[in-house]
Amino acid sequence: MKPAGGAILPPFFDFAVQRIYRSGQAAIPGRQERKVDDMILTGCCLCKSVTLSAEALPRLQACHCSMCRKWVGGPFMAVPCTGAVFEGSVKRYQSSDGFERGFCAECGSSLYFHPQGSDLHGIPYGLFDDQPNLPFKAEFFIEQKPACYSFSDETRKMTGEEFETKFRSG
Repeated sequence: MKPAGGAILPPFFDFAVQRIYRSGQAAIPGRQERKVDDMILTGCCLCKSVTLSAEALPRLQACHCSMCRKWVGGPFMAVPCTGAVFEGSVKRYQSSDGFERGFCAECGSSLYFHPQGSDLHGIPYGLFDDQPNLPFKAEFFIEQKPACYSFSDETRKMTGEEFETKFRSG
């Protein structure tokens, strides 16, 4: 699925993209419409030198790809968000073609995964001040998940190949 502007989105944003781009709201610059289920969340990094606010889509998603596991030390448990604002010393790293990750320049906390050219950010659940009881909806790169852990929730599971087919094909 491609949003306006032609950016290709990663699997993490699968459900968020379906909601945003079907409705035509929230991710379009200048639009003020908000869905009832959207929520503004605030948070900070470990050392509190970076603060953030974002409009969270009400779901929790996990990525098991080897890059995410190296980045956060386990599955990347994140909330898809739009309108994210980060204040403080944020370092950016282009982890792959079209995608960047942000981290605190002081303490190294992981701050976001972001498909460049979109308004979407995958923000780690643990950064938020208030951690609402969000439904766990999806797991990505399921074939890269180590056998030493599993989740009991019923989720949509997508392989890396499914990711490539859905998000990388023209």
